[in-house]
Amino acid sequence: MGQDWCLVNLDKKQQLHIWQLGLTMLDDPISKHILLGHLPTVNLPPYFKPPQASPTPIKLKGLDSLPNELVDEMLSYWQAPADCVRFALTSRRYWNLARPHIRRTIIGFLKRLSWAGDRIICIGDYTQLDDYPPALTATDTERFTDERGLYLIAREEYQEIFLRKGAWATLGEVRQRRRLRKLLELDLALPNDRRGRPASRIFTQCVVRQDIPQDRLVLRNFSKREYVRYDALPTDMTHEHWTGGQVDLGLAMHSQICWSSDPGIGMDYDGGLHRGPWAGDRFDIAPIDELRELEKQKDEEGNLMVWTDASERVADELEAILESEFDSKYDHAILPYADPSRAALRYQHAALFPEYDSD
Repeated sequence: MGQDWCLVNLDKKQQLHIWQLGLTMLDDPISKHILLGHLPTVNLPPYFKPPQASPTPIKLKGLDSLPNELVDEMLSYWQAPADCVRFALTSRRYWNLARPHIRRTIIGFLKRLSWAGDRIICIGDYTQLDDYPPALTATDTERFTDERGLYLIAREEYQEIFLRKGAWATLGEVRQRRRLRKLLELDLALPNDRRGRPASRIFTQCVVRQDIPQDRLVLRNFSKREYVRYDALPTDMTHEHWTGGQVDLGLAMHSQICWSSDPGIGMDYDGGLHRGPWAGDRFDIAPIDELRELEKQKDEEGNLMVWTDASERVADELEAILESEFDSKYDHAILPYADPSRAALRYQHAALFPEYDSD
């Protein structure tokens, strides 16, 4: 059957089981499941001016008699976002006190989604216990050399990320707002407005949109100070039977982070994909303008930070992978590879558990 692979975030201790590379690398790419973009700006919900004080003193009772400091402390312990929203809607006073807590919840949600700046590796289950990439620290290798190894530790102990988090949409776009609204159960807390639009827009619009053209993006490897430009990738390579993915920076990263002691990848490509030179490094996807600003900064020794353009090397490897797969998988019509088992399983799972998969 060949070895299975697991995409692992070593810092957040999250993982995604991606089965065999030959089934998933192109047809169910990691770009669908992880986000490498920066966190967008999150504004506070709008402030509402409190009503004028009553000319006649009113003796407050119960919760209303508590000082703001105690109410704020209570809100800091609230676990269910929808309950916090419902409570905030009972008065302008509670609304204004809850605003920073609602914002904190939104930021926490986005942080869990994004793998930007984290150490990422795609580990094969045939990796020997004494064979890990140089990027892993001594502490990492000491832990991963027990009888289970990184692959099994990740599969058994790390949090599994759920399906299709919409990584093709950059953080802050419409799809992420819908996902936020669902995860925070805002539609349960708020009815639609008079025009039938979700009143929860007042919260989702706190997430500032960051729609950046892909050709202005780069994949940055912070560990090695190398980068890949989107506009250098072979994005024009396609095939009539390749319907599951596209050439993007996520695919470029995936081609560089696989690691195993065994060369079996379930693909005809024989270019050493299983010994990825960037396995375990830190990555993000950012506008190229941010990279240019980084290049103006100095390191600890006072020297300008030098970033190396690895676009040509990575693009050439991607092109070779695509040519090999197009020839062996699609041109010879070894379908149902066109509908790989991994993708089929995802659709079945989505049908059974739509709460994990819908937007």
